[in-house]
Amino acid sequence: MKALTVRQPWASLIMCGAKDVECRTWMTAYRGPLLIHAGLALDQGALTAHAHLVPGDLPRGVLLGTVTMTACVRDHPSPWAEPGGWHWVLADPVPFTVPVEYRGKLGLWDVPGRSITALATRGPGRT
Repeated sequence: MKALTVRQPWASLIMCGAKDVECRTWMTAYRGPLLIHAGLALDQGALTAHAHLVPGDLPRGVLLGTVTMTACVRDHPSPWAEPGGWHWVLADPVPFTVPVEYRGKLGLWDVPGRSITALATRGPGRT
């Protein structure tokens, strides 16, 4: 399954359904299910600007759940769409009951070999 690493607090805002667009400098033809991985880094500017939207403890270095990527466009009407970038339109967030420790990567990447259900139900430990 395809995965995308997103810095916090953006990853959590995507998974709770508050953020429906992820802004990137590059486009993709991919559409379909997408794992959201919360990277280890925090976007400090976002934490300051959107403190009212941010939960207290932000999980990092974990797979949070899945969304459906429905489009990749410019000039999306979402308030989250930054001018001039590519807007990855996300819908139907399904958070895992327990986030799964997993090493992230740059770009759009694959979680190989295992079923997502098995990942979401296994105990703690980095893969």
